[in-house]
Amino acid sequence: MNEKLDPIPKWTQHQLSDVAKIIDPHPSHRAPDAVLEGVPFAGIGDLSERGELAPNQARIVPLHVLREHEARYRLSSNSIGFGRVASIGKVIDFRGDVEELTISPTMAVIEPFGIDRNFLVHSLRGAAVKEAIEKWLTGSTRSSLGIELLRQIPVRAPDRASQEKISAILTSISTAIEKTEALIAKYQQVKAGLMHDLLTRGVLPNGQLRPPREQAPELYQETEVGWIPKKWHTKLVREICSEIGDGVHYSVSRSSEGVPFLFVSCVRDGEIDWDTAARISPSTYIEISKKCKPYEGMILLTAVGSYGHAVHVQTNDAFGFERNIAYLKPNTDAVSSKYLYHWLTSSCATNQIERLVIGNAQKVLTLGNTGKIAVALPNEREQEIIVTQLNSVDRKVLSEKQKLNKLNSVKFGLMQDLLTGKVSVSVDAAALEPVDG
Repeated sequence: MNEKLDPIPKWTQHQLSDVAKIIDPHPSHRAPDAVLEGVPFAGIGDLSERGELAPNQARIVPLHVLREHEARYRLSSNSIGFGRVASIGKVIDFRGDVEELTISPTMAVIEPFGIDRNFLVHSLRGAAVKEAIEKWLTGSTRSSLGIELLRQIPVRAPDRASQEKISAILTSISTAIEKTEALIAKYQQVKAGLMHDLLTRGVLPNGQLRPPREQAPELYQETEVGWIPKKWHTKLVREICSEIGDGVHYSVSRSSEGVPFLFVSCVRDGEIDWDTAARISPSTYIEISKKCKPYEGMILLTAVGSYGHAVHVQTNDAFGFERNIAYLKPNTDAVSSKYLYHWLTSSCATNQIERLVIGNAQKVLTLGNTGKIAVALPNEREQEIIVTQLNSVDRKVLSEKQKLNKLNSVKFGLMQDLLTGKVSVSVDAAALEPVDG
């Protein structure tokens, strides 16, 4: 006997105005005067996608502006924000009553009425909406989306029950992503505190932190990098590195094949983003590697524009990098390469770097000034203990980032399938939910 299958739900094409009210929150489009005390006037860049207001960022406007806005809309758990200027297409998921918050004309306020609200949030973040916006903006001088265009945003939806099922699946994986992001942020905060303690107080042979200076002032000395243990000494980067240099000035075309070639933008948060690297031919790599051949243990440090981002190279594979990235070859008789990397990512070094950069329109950390960065050095054994403790936190962060990448990949695939009807929602939702942990 054939098993009865759930029918694939019928999908209907709508315009956004068919299923939601689109509100221009500030029709005059003139920002109210700023005041010291009042209510936030939040733009699209002041809010996270979860509707969280960035601290001390939004303009503060008089209370009467809020009263004027309340005549047009009241933010609630039903409200959705949609970027119209700058971050065009950014979707703000207001998850609760947002009291005493006014919205600037950089976004529209969307109030769903004929569709599952959470399904609409996911749909607005889907590929069909992005494609429609790109089509409207391509070849245009527009720097914003008008309300009339917003009303025409395509929304394709099945019956209400199917909308709720799809929403539940996508919300489940979104929640897992948020929890993972929160855990990464927690580990990073833990590392920041631990790094400060380890690089200013150091550790005893048993691995415990030295008592703080307030409790044991006799254990510390004041130096150019602040208070450090008396048993430590300070050296400049140029004194503990056998070589300090930079990459090459080379015009490359982005392609999917060849040897990776890194730009400043590829170096972030202690990691190399290989996916955004350009590619060069093997013969070109052989030529540029005559100046500098990368190796495991080398340290890269961004030096122009977005300066001061360091990464500890953990591969002997071939790659090149641009001139705006400096490289350091630590003398391992003087310093552990991983210890120097951690020092360069700490506030102990970044505060120095801020004083060493030159330039106005574009900040530059010259090779000469890179060599002037002072480093506090414990003995070899203490360096090892410090590195081991910091590496332990780094491994936890890396593990969660890998998990986050996997979750984002799964979510992308599900959105492609579920928001187009390619996969029927008769599929057991539990089988699509990510496994936590």
